[in-house]
Amino acid sequence: MGNFGHLDYGSSILGQVVIPVSNTDGCLPFGTEMFDKKGQEAIFQDKVALELAIILVDVGNCSVVTKVRNIEKVGGKVALIGKKQREDWDREQSTLPDDGSGHSINIASFLVSARASKAFKKTYS
Repeated sequence: MGNFGHLDYGSSILGQVVIPVSNTDGCLPFGTEMFDKKGQEAIFQDKVALELAIILVDVGNCSVVTKVRNIEKVGGKVALIGKKQREDWDREQSTLPDDGSGHSINIASFLVSARASKAFKKTYS
């Protein structure tokens, strides 16, 4: 879980996972064209299959806070940061680090294993 932001602890999260077709690491601000039709409907037209738009991006290339901030700005309600390989993150590290600018983040963020990330991507496609 992200070690930053203002979150409602104790609440449930139920939503639809959306995966960008470009900017897959979430390091750039998102635009409509970075999502397929299903993602565009969930995020920009609020046609979410469940309750929240959950956006999955890959680990690396920029700070976690940058990724989560970009997800929040585009309308995502939860950020999933997915490993690409087992070695992408220290096994003992279960919290996502704050780069010092995470105080203004208001959505939840979670690190997911490479196995879970691949399963989400397989299910999504």
